[in-house]
Amino acid sequence: MENKRVVWLDALKGFAIFLVVLGHCIERVKTGNSTNPILEQTDIFIYGFHMMLFFMISGYIYGLKENKRNTPEPFWHFTKVKLIDYGIPYLIFAVLVWGGKFIFSAFVKFQVSIKDLLLVFVNPVAFTWFLYILLWVSVIVKALDLLVKDRKKVWFITLIMVVVGMIFKTDIKLVDRVLLYTIAYYTGTLISSDFENKVCKNKLVLAVLAVLFIGFSIGRGFVGKQDTTLMAVTGVTGSVLFMVAFSKIGELKNIVYKTLIFFGEITIFIYILHPVFLSAMKVALAKVGITNIPLRLVLLLIVGFVCPIIYYLVSKKIWILDAVFRPRRYMKKRYIVFRERKNLWLTVSELKVWI
Repeated sequence: MENKRVVWLDALKGFAIFLVVLGHCIERVKTGNSTNPILEQTDIFIYGFHMMLFFMISGYIYGLKENKRNTPEPFWHFTKVKLIDYGIPYLIFAVLVWGGKFIFSAFVKFQVSIKDLLLVFVNPVAFTWFLYILLWVSVIVKALDLLVKDRKKVWFITLIMVVVGMIFKTDIKLVDRVLLYTIAYYTGTLISSDFENKVCKNKLVLAVLAVLFIGFSIGRGFVGKQDTTLMAVTGVTGSVLFMVAFSKIGELKNIVYKTLIFFGEITIFIYILHPVFLSAMKVALAKVGITNIPLRLVLLLIVGFVCPIIYYLVSKKIWILDAVFRPRRYMKKRYIVFRERKNLWLTVSELKVWI
């Protein structure tokens, strides 16, 4: 049962990252003020829940781990792990993305300045925001869990956070997005306890979620994808519904499902790298004069997945390419090798306490 749950979660992450890449491809095939209505509505639909889904999956996994513990994981150890897992990759790629935008400013849509680099811990750079906000959300949720010790009360606090975020817009990405996305993360944590009976088999809950998701998604179709008020509803309800759907599917043997599992296993590589390759491909398509929208969309999708996969395969042979994405894994491996060479007394179990 546990392996199946891991498998469907990987497949769900693969589905989520597919939506992310598809959404970014749609954005890049738009030309000037002309908009394909089908692509426009697809884009709005995707943006209604796809990032919320990532947060909910993360919160669900956090909940599963905490459910198995006799005592909660210490706050400082948890924070240290998250700083390594999310903080280090964020800092590396935020600086790299800023540098790329700064150097190639003539080719990018949104210009950056030195001020943007100095505010990298307040207003995350471009698409790297997800790692930074996930770091903050994870740590805040852990603190609330330890202080309140009641998941329903903590969820209510995250609901208040959303309402506060809707009423008071600060235009500070760190503040606004933490207030918005924490509820998705903690909804995942809340439903991780007896997910099958409390959610999957509860027809009334599923019916209410479906009505809210469909209704508010239609509403977003009229107001546009930038509206965060409706997204708070479509994000949470849609994410739960897709979690239920994938948990019910179980483990399939077809190529599509296996591909989604693979995408889910290398999500961070695809998420960080695909915008770079998409931007380069967009410029290349413009240079050669390819204007057919379906063809542009297909070519961008291919590049958005194939290039990160190639990088991932190469990174399995060159450790530094892997280390910038998964530093904690590298730290464990390299330290163990170093310990064996130097015959150090520190044990692997003690190493785990450290990182």
